[in-house]
Amino acid sequence: MDTLENIFSIKQEYNYKNKPISYEILFGILESGFAAHEVENIASTRVIFIETRETIDKIAEISNQQNWIRDVPVLLVMCSDTKLHDKIHTKKDSELFAIQNCSMVTQNILLSASEFNLKGAIINNFEKNKLRKLLDIPDEIHVNNIIALGYPKFNTSPGVRKRIIKNIFYEKYKSKARSDKIFPLYENKKLNKLFENFEKNSDKFLNKLIQKFR
Repeated sequence: MDTLENIFSIKQEYNYKNKPISYEILFGILESGFAAHEVENIASTRVIFIETRETIDKIAEISNQQNWIRDVPVLLVMCSDTKLHDKIHTKKDSELFAIQNCSMVTQNILLSASEFNLKGAIINNFEKNKLRKLLDIPDEIHVNNIIALGYPKFNTSPGVRKRIIKNIFYEKYKSKARSDKIFPLYENKKLNKLFENFEKNSDKFLNKLIQKFR
């Protein structure tokens, strides 16, 4: 899977097989995650690796009873040690840069997972204080999100995403003006072909579902 296909294949996955992830694959994904760019080369991201069923069930319970989490083989609790940035930045900037670092690691993990036929989901709705207590997370460590990782139960194709060209501006915010009228240059043949393949795969999967339930 090439880079573009990998990027556009990412979607939130909520259905997982009862299949463990080998440590070789998992730690390869984590190594890829930490290869992400770091603000001023400060490695402030921390990850808590969860695989015991009891702990995963408790996290599902404190995540607004999202019961699909109970079927996930691995959870990664993504945290930041903001004090590493405090030496050269204000507290507000330190928190911002630490979150940026963690976001880039999170994206790398999700992209790398696709290389091993794994899918993931980002969990943001959870009770932070209860999670801190459950996992012994110190007060000074910022909890950002939780990544669910596993093998998808269904081989679904991602939906074709809307082109976000309306969110891209020229030189100034909200400006699309350019004298030659060719901005933006958004017709990319490779992307168009990729989207066409996604559409075909989505149609095939939909037809299989229709046949199954007839």
